Amino acid sequence: MKAPHLHLASFLRACVMGAALLTAFAFSGNDASAQSYEKIRAIFLYNFAKHVEWPDTAFSDAKAPIVIGVVDASKVAKELERSVRGKDANGHDIAVKEVSSPADADGCHIVYIPDKAKAPAFIEAFQGKPILTVGEQSNFTEIGGMIKLFEKTTRSAVSSTSPLRPTPDSR
Repeated sequence: MKAPHLHLASFLRACVMGAALLTAFAFSGNDASAQSYEKIRAIFLYNFAKHVEWPDTAFSDAKAPIVIGVVDASKVAKELERSVRGKDANGHDIAVKEVSSPADADGCHIVYIPDKAKAPAFIEAFQGKPILTVGEQSNFTEIGGMIKLFEKTTRSAVSSTSPLRPTPDSR
């Protein structure tokens, strides 16, 4: 399988959308810290699904859903299911799958890996596959993860220090 086609512009749009959402929380009378950890993660994951361009080969057919795998974080998975109900991303429905091993993530397009002990095994298993990895550990991007979420002064943010260009397999 080919790796996701991560255009810099698509990624930056996702970051801007995340920042806009956090700003909206701040100005809506509910500061971001009042929003649940799970809800904020769900919003970011959904927005990543909307702003990543997937190769056609990432889907079994044109109507196949974008599958977001959530590793050992059932509260985030449940919030994500609530948040995406009835929504789509670029014409694809969104499906949420709870995952506990790399083999369980078969068919996923995005995998959220909050468990730092499990991240290396998942990242290694996904090399060359069209799977966007999202995590939270401080060295997530240094070990090969694609997007790192982190808290900064009670607000969630996004970081990616990995190069944002298509992999040779994604062309």
